[in-house]
Amino acid sequence: MNLNHTILLVFALPLASAGCGTAPGVDDPNGAPPCDDPSTCADDPIPESVCLEQLARGQVINGCGVFVNHPFFGGDDANPGTKDRPVRSIQRGIELTRTGRGRVFVTNDGFEESITLPSGVDIYGGFDVVGWERLEETPLPVQGMAKVDPPSVGQIALIVEPARAGDTGAADGVSIIDHVRLRSSTHVGIIVQSGAAVEITGSWIEADYGGGAAMGRNGRAGQRRGRTGSMGETRAPQRWSWVGLGR
Repeated sequence: MNLNHTILLVFALPLASAGCGTAPGVDDPNGAPPCDDPSTCADDPIPESVCLEQLARGQVINGCGVFVNHPFFGGDDANPGTKDRPVRSIQRGIELTRTGRGRVFVTNDGFEESITLPSGVDIYGGFDVVGWERLEETPLPVQGMAKVDPPSVGQIALIVEPARAGDTGAADGVSIIDHVRLRSSTHVGIIVQSGAAVEITGSWIEADYGGGAAMGRNGRAGQRRGRTGSMGETRAPQRWSWVGLGR
């Protein structure tokens, strides 16, 4: 009898330890349901291959990055940055993920901030505020992007700087900016500092108006007054859609 009990115990342990993903059956009618979201199956980190596969489908899951959303949909910088408890600002998302998975997922909302990004941390924008799926088909392209507008005149929407020691989320050294509209309130669209690198896809970069030229000099004393120089022309806002790698 002791031997029989021992054999039964050996076979029962794998069933008990299976946990998440164990389908109910004859021997275990109350087993846990199969996992639909890999992020809910275990405490182990989500494999990078799973994160990339989800991104390719225009979907995102917990464990692959930090989520940023509008306060109406739960965005709060005191939150941990999950789907259900997103942060409010992109900059807060960057600070959380620079030592994590190195990705920030942003909805197609507007964000009044000026961003400083460690080279190697990625920003993926344009996700639906409720379902967190990529909005691919919109009447206007910008409607499928996260929109960044600095709050004050003269601010630059994005500065990419070299990663610091300890920025484990920036290991590859190249930032990806995907489906983000960046509009600076100065004549400089973005700044990529020396030692940083960025790849920009499906995004717009806008710079504000440039300043006018200086007035011309007057003629010298004793001579007829020289003509006043003409005013420089004001530059129109510039917009680029970038695809590729910049250094």
